[in-house]
Amino acid sequence: MNSLGMKIAVALLSAAMIAYVCYQAYTAFYEPYETQTAAIGEYIQKVELNGFFLRDEIVLSAKRTDVVNYNYENAQKVPRSAVVASIYQNESDLHHLRRLELLRRHRDILEEAQDRESIDGMKLDLLNKQISASKLELVRYVDEGRLDELADTEERLMLEIGKFSIFVDPALSYEDTLSLINGQIASLEATLPVAQGSITSEEAGYFANVVDGYEAVLVPELLEDLTVEGVEEILRDPQVRQLDNIGKLERDNRWYFVALITAREAELFTLPYENRQTVQLKFNSESVRQVTVSIEQLIVERDQENAVVVFSSTALDGDFAVMRFEKPQAILADYTGIILPKEAVRVSKVTDVEGNDITAKGVYVQIGDAVRFKRADVIYEDNYVLISRPNANESYIANYDQIITKGKDLHETAG
Repeated sequence: MNSLGMKIAVALLSAAMIAYVCYQAYTAFYEPYETQTAAIGEYIQKVELNGFFLRDEIVLSAKRTDVVNYNYENAQKVPRSAVVASIYQNESDLHHLRRLELLRRHRDILEEAQDRESIDGMKLDLLNKQISASKLELVRYVDEGRLDELADTEERLMLEIGKFSIFVDPALSYEDTLSLINGQIASLEATLPVAQGSITSEEAGYFANVVDGYEAVLVPELLEDLTVEGVEEILRDPQVRQLDNIGKLERDNRWYFVALITAREAELFTLPYENRQTVQLKFNSESVRQVTVSIEQLIVERDQENAVVVFSSTALDGDFAVMRFEKPQAILADYTGIILPKEAVRVSKVTDVEGNDITAKGVYVQIGDAVRFKRADVIYEDNYVLISRPNANESYIANYDQIITKGKDLHETAG
């Protein structure tokens, strides 16, 4: 064999050897699929909102003075022609009235606490739990700065402790204390200050003691011609100010919250959520709260980066009655289960318990060298994940299964 032929033969042999080595390395290290471990967890999908409240409100024309005694709490229902507030001569008059009101409440609590009919049938362990819960609530309110909510809890705790004392010592009586309180009440009533004037409601409604200047602007009628640009303009420079009016009445307890979101986020409020009627709004205002609201409108305009979503609710309390510009979170989903990435979800034919062939959603899992399709027990699904309820049936996806998230021509194979 000449030298050229020898060189060609050596080259071919070398190429063959290299190809063989590469093939062996390929078969040894090649993984045809990408997998991840199935795990049970909590899935929360939320959207940060920036928006404002719309309400149907009437401003009480009377101006605020330093000695006003409100007869209604924020969000409390006020009948027509009711005295909403009374004006007194000085601060000592208000102190006199508040002292009288406090004594009357304490009297009512003690009378109820020693009422034998209300104690009969009670269980001591249940009463203990109620007292512990009220104590924890007091601590939480102090920690969260919710001082305006302390009074109701304090009075409830006073009643529970009063009943507990009577329960463990049936001979105990509060009559001496009640006599003392009644004497103080009679003394205060004898010198009851006379109001210098009063403010009466012309219509029925829900009271609020804060007037911010938007009562005639941010009204429900605004929803009829709402635009993305209009909402952006309102939110660009909100001029919130507290005016010196006595307060206002909200004609009904329904309010609307108009929020600016991105056009991409707007998809979360449409498909595949066409059957969704409500979401949760989580506010961080004077107190942390979460409330169920209905989706009223979704405004998406062509070539706009932003969109608008409108919620409504009748959950009215002291905070909601005076809120205006807020940045809550919309909680769209909050589920616990096996969280499956959407790219891993497939549809395959399976046989149900009755022997019928059906199509079902699920994932392919790798078990050793084998591939098997496992169904998902769907409790929630969106564009990003599918949440499967843990199911003891081995035909369903289980915790710690190796889910195939990426792979071509997926089908069941034998190991």
